[in-house]
Amino acid sequence: MDSSRKKELINAYKQKPKNGGVFTIRSTVNDKRWIECTQDLEGMKNRFEFSVSTNVPIHYCLQEDWKALGASTFVYEVLEALPPQEGEGADDYQRGLELLRDCLRQECPADKRYM
Repeated sequence: MDSSRKKELINAYKQKPKNGGVFTIRSTVNDKRWIECTQDLEGMKNRFEFSVSTNVPIHYCLQEDWKALGASTFVYEVLEALPPQEGEGADDYQRGLELLRDCLRQECPADKRYM
């Protein structure tokens, strides 16, 4: 790939609007979940897929079950997408995502959550 094409692809990626929200990494064996938020759901999905392919857990709280049950028993799921509002700053957007995450965590029983 020539350098001008590479630069073009990089610029297109940077211009692409990102969609944030709350996601979960869920064990299909015991149904336990790690619930978190991100400003880039697609990027987090890519990170999860890389984590599975390298057999390295995405977060330390998953490590014990990741080793015992295997990386392939975990799935990435979007619980709720929350696109940024027009003119909203990154800090305000992050606070909104964290509020949404906290609400969704409360809906999940404590014994079914990775902490």
